[in-house]
Amino acid sequence: MSLTINQFYPNQYQTNVDLAIQQLESKVQAAVSREDFEGKRKAFNLLNSRAATIINSRKAATPDNNPDMEKYWLTQNSYQVTETLDEFDDFYLAQIVLPTSPMVQNFAASFNRTVDDVIIAAADGDRFIGEDGTTTSKLSSFNGDSQRIKFNYVESGSQVSSGLTIGKLRQASYLLDVQNVPEDDRYIVVGPAQKRDLLRAGEIGDADYNTVRALVNAELNTFMGFTFLHSTRLGTITGYRKVLAFHKTGVKFSLGQKKSYMDVRPDLSHALTVRSTMALGAVRTEDEKVVSIECAES
Repeated sequence: MSLTINQFYPNQYQTNVDLAIQQLESKVQAAVSREDFEGKRKAFNLLNSRAATIINSRKAATPDNNPDMEKYWLTQNSYQVTETLDEFDDFYLAQIVLPTSPMVQNFAASFNRTVDDVIIAAADGDRFIGEDGTTTSKLSSFNGDSQRIKFNYVESGSQVSSGLTIGKLRQASYLLDVQNVPEDDRYIVVGPAQKRDLLRAGEIGDADYNTVRALVNAELNTFMGFTFLHSTRLGTITGYRKVLAFHKTGVKFSLGQKKSYMDVRPDLSHALTVRSTMALGAVRTEDEKVVSIECAES
């Protein structure tokens, strides 16, 4: 048996993995902004808003204002999925590269889970800012309001640990509103426990509270201006689930080069190793556009 592999196979395999990734799209990728690029890092300049000033006299000196800008960096990291097969022949290889093959589907699903993990981690994680991208920035507070809603938040009365409540949703909406974040393209990523929390809340199923009908066949769709996305990839902090509410432009995502390889391994009795790689990255663009909500689970 030859120790070389016809290039048709890895090329065809990569094509089918790419198609499967598009078909089995990640849960949250469509909810963020896309900014693909080549290389390891890319810097973006954020121009902060400036208030207009009144003109008090004729032929006055033109104000000379330097732009109020912030630089933030998007970093791509490489990820891989690898399988090594104990036996290898032309017939079996032909089955592997089929679009419907379990390996193609498994690789695509693995990458899409990683896409979600990268985006979720970037939404409320540290981001790199500054001229050289060496300074870390955490999710901030504005006008005394934290962009993190604590696990024991209540609108009034004594604080008490809770899951995802209507009050927490209202506060998340308020935090975006007060920073003039556009009302369209707002998303919230919730887990199974948080979906259950809201299905238990009588308000969300009442047409008087929700004119857009949040419950469709017992599945949350839209409510309080948020489009609901369901994921099991949300992380935890101090034992509480982190639910993320954000505007589409609040997170940038990049998808770099994708490659697939097939190699016969003489060191492993000529087993076949199938390997795919992908460069991914994401960054929070503006703190004002992201809210992290801590939710207890029971």
